[in-house]
Amino acid sequence: MLSSFLPLVIALLSVSSGTVVGGEQRVDTVLSRLGIDVRTLIIEGALSTTGEQSMSGIPFEVIVEEDTMRMTTSGPFGIVAARIFAQPDSFVVVNYFMREVFDGDPSSSTLAQAMPIPLTVTDLQMLVRGRLPGDLTRFVRGERRKDSSVLFIARRTDGVEYALVDTATGILRQYQRKNLDGQLVMNITFSDVRTVSGLGIPHAVDVAFDDRKQTVSFRFSKVTANEPITSSFDVQIPASFTRKTYR
Repeated sequence: MLSSFLPLVIALLSVSSGTVVGGEQRVDTVLSRLGIDVRTLIIEGALSTTGEQSMSGIPFEVIVEEDTMRMTTSGPFGIVAARIFAQPDSFVVVNYFMREVFDGDPSSSTLAQAMPIPLTVTDLQMLVRGRLPGDLTRFVRGERRKDSSVLFIARRTDGVEYALVDTATGILRQYQRKNLDGQLVMNITFSDVRTVSGLGIPHAVDVAFDDRKQTVSFRFSKVTANEPITSSFDVQIPASFTRKTYR
């Protein structure tokens, strides 16, 4: 969907479109409002992967309160396989099967290589919350579309980011990264939008990596939004586990 657009940044005309006004770069209001009404989430579902590692129907649970997230994946007989605790600037991943602990910067590019699925923790937070990570002033509006969606573009030193937002529903529909050669690094699509507590929540998230050689699909079977969180965010870390920090 996004590959048909040339990475051409069109001049913007208003403050809400992310222009530089008075020397200050402003965040486009369409981007700043993504997921703004979601205060808490409890998600149950399953994930499947293809490519270097093929897995099917791995159960997971995610709890989110504002910018804090805990994700748990389960193995046979409901045994906890891994647990992730994440905030915007820090994370801890505990792999109970491999007896390993990772921590540090959730956006570390080398972290994805060590994860069971090739996603940074920041990527996981994005696909759960439907919010773009990082400084949103890097995005500007691209070509106009005939429907209610708006394409945003951000140029990076290593490539280009694209984000497609449905302005009618206020939902992020697609996020994509390409390298300088135009090869697909990562593509995330959000679909099967259902109404939960008056909010539109995508229940199907599909991710493709490495020019689509690897994929991960998330299917949400149960979603609760804006209800009090009674579960603990604590993550137990056995002292005997090895630890590696990512910066």
